[in-house]
Amino acid sequence: MEHARQRDSKQTLPMVDNERATKRQGTLQKAWYPSSREVGVYIDQWLVTAGLAYNTVATENFKVLVHRLTGDQGATILAGATFRDLLEAMFAKFCKNTRKLFEREFKAAHGRPFLNVHHDGWTTGNGKVSVLGMSVSFIDVAWQHRELALLFTVGNLIHVSADVHKMILTRVGDMYGVAINAMSQFTMSDTTGARYALGIRENKETVERYDPKTNSRKREQQYCTIGGAFKEGRNLIKKVRLLNNYFSTQQRCKRLEEVQDFYCLPKMTPTLDCDTRIAFTVKLFKKTIIDYSALRGYFQNRDKGDDASVFDCISREDLCLVAEMEAIVVSIADLARIEVQRRDLVASELVVLLKYAADRVHSNIFSVYDITETRPTTTTVDTFPRRTIPVAGLSELARTCLARMKGQIKTRMATLTAETVLILYLDPRTKFSVESLEGEETEEEQRVSEVITAGKKVLLHAHREVFCSLNTGSNSAVEAAICVASTNFDLVPSAGDEKVICGAAIDITTADASPSLTFNEEADKALHEWLHYTVDCDLLES
Repeated sequence: MEHARQRDSKQTLPMVDNERATKRQGTLQKAWYPSSREVGVYIDQWLVTAGLAYNTVATENFKVLVHRLTGDQGATILAGATFRDLLEAMFAKFCKNTRKLFEREFKAAHGRPFLNVHHDGWTTGNGKVSVLGMSVSFIDVAWQHRELALLFTVGNLIHVSADVHKMILTRVGDMYGVAINAMSQFTMSDTTGARYALGIRENKETVERYDPKTNSRKREQQYCTIGGAFKEGRNLIKKVRLLNNYFSTQQRCKRLEEVQDFYCLPKMTPTLDCDTRIAFTVKLFKKTIIDYSALRGYFQNRDKGDDASVFDCISREDLCLVAEMEAIVVSIADLARIEVQRRDLVASELVVLLKYAADRVHSNIFSVYDITETRPTTTTVDTFPRRTIPVAGLSELARTCLARMKGQIKTRMATLTAETVLILYLDPRTKFSVESLEGEETEEEQRVSEVITAGKKVLLHAHREVFCSLNTGSNSAVEAAICVASTNFDLVPSAGDEKVICGAAIDITTADASPSLTFNEEADKALHEWLHYTVDCDLLES
């Protein structure tokens, strides 16, 4: 009997303790608010403990966490199927509203292109999965700037512009039910795509060769860089990267900063190793040239355990070649700088930047870092001394690098077109620079002059069509007004278009043809005034 009473007493005491613990727990629940980091830790812990997916977890602790996060005691988590159905319904509504928006804006623009298409492709960290993103921006009827993200495609392995263009048109047509090629005129990539794999990085291609040993064909890669192979450049890049990666510890970086202070050099911390793309490589080149005296002092007075071979492998001749290569490819590398890759970059600015970069490469004089000149103690990265060297004064290896760069620019960068001229004419900051493109009477300058004339013609006809659309009240008046050949804007022809067949204009003689001349004269007058109107660019920037 005594043993039974002791057993009941033991069972009763924990019940009292549990009630007290529950009260204390309730007090803590009201006072405790988890941080975002704690929430992540707790969610991972409970998911692993339960062994279930997020939307099927039903443990009490997890429910308490949801209640604390939402402040709702009756909060629940949707089932996976319900959540997916909800997302699909919301996306279907978004696609429908987007289609209506595009159709309304396209009609308000009188059937003219109004969309700016932005796209970019990248590879995930492991380098195995490719992604393509695409968005559009435009000015709506209320003169408000609008941006919409339309596509995000995973597993896209194509990089050819024609294939990317085809895929974008197909995907947008399937998802939104609109022909976006009729609504967008020019699709210009960012400047990063223009300089990809230029200059230093080798270009490769996959070819099939017959193997007589196995009596079969095999696929292999070979270098196809325009201008020839540049093995010395590849090896030099490896040396510079190895030297940069050597300073990966805090102790070495601190010692290097002390040496930089001694030599009155700017503090340039080692860069996180990326790859051999031109922008990163040029950044390493600059750092190696400017920090050369500090690096030499560091390894001359090295600590025990320091490996001086990473510095000794870069000879004086290598450093001179680094300086020459930096001067040659820096103009293309500048296209990838964050100041250029800004969000509000417009097409006219991109055209100017690309031409400026190409002109710098085709220059006869290059500004090379002077590694022999005495510099002041207040030297910075921007004020490090340079000297001008003509092309004939460059080393043989540097001229090889220059030849590769010129060949790749000629192949990769777009030449002047009528559409490019139209873009420059539409920007008040660049419209007066078009005439400066014409030069002496050479075969190339003659081609440039013909392209400029074609661009003026495109602008003239496009302005006439838009002017007539804005200043007429009936479709019959529009048809009578526009008797000029429609330019190739990649527009989808309308079913009622009787004036143009396969891009060729059909002369239509009507009794009401007299208003045509009036409309065209007024349109040409307005265009002439625009081309000669001077705008204060400072006011535009402000």
